[in-house]
Amino acid sequence: MRARSLAAAAAAAALAFAAIPAGLASAKDHPKPPQVKIHPAKAHHPVAKHFTAVGTVLSVDVAAGTVTLADKGGSKDLHKTTVKVLTTAKTKIVRLGVEATLANIVAGDHITAVGTRTTAGLLASHVNVAAAKPAPTPTPSESAGS
Repeated sequence: MRARSLAAAAAAAALAFAAIPAGLASAKDHPKPPQVKIHPAKAHHPVAKHFTAVGTVLSVDVAAGTVTLADKGGSKDLHKTTVKVLTTAKTKIVRLGVEATLANIVAGDHITAVGTRTTAGLLASHVNVAAAKPAPTPTPSESAGS
């Protein structure tokens, strides 16, 4: 009896050891770990569709419907450049809180133009105008002391 139980135990052990290599041998049954995709960094971000230009008016061409300004703020790609902003009849122009026209804008005014970049250029939908700062006038005491 003892011999039979030893033989059964040996057969069970042999089966167990035989099953392990068979399971390990079939790697195709095990899924691969997920692959991590590495995307290369983009060289440049695409230019934004909208723009904001803030600066001092250099010139106004009413016939062409354009305002040229020295940009000092707004969209980063326009900083410290000379910008030509296009206007249309739909462009809302406000000067000192009152609706105005392109003819009311003069060189030296400070403007903020907001709009869309088009193939034709920077098309403003809204232009806000602040009057140019007047030059300081000397007081009588300053001119008398010279």
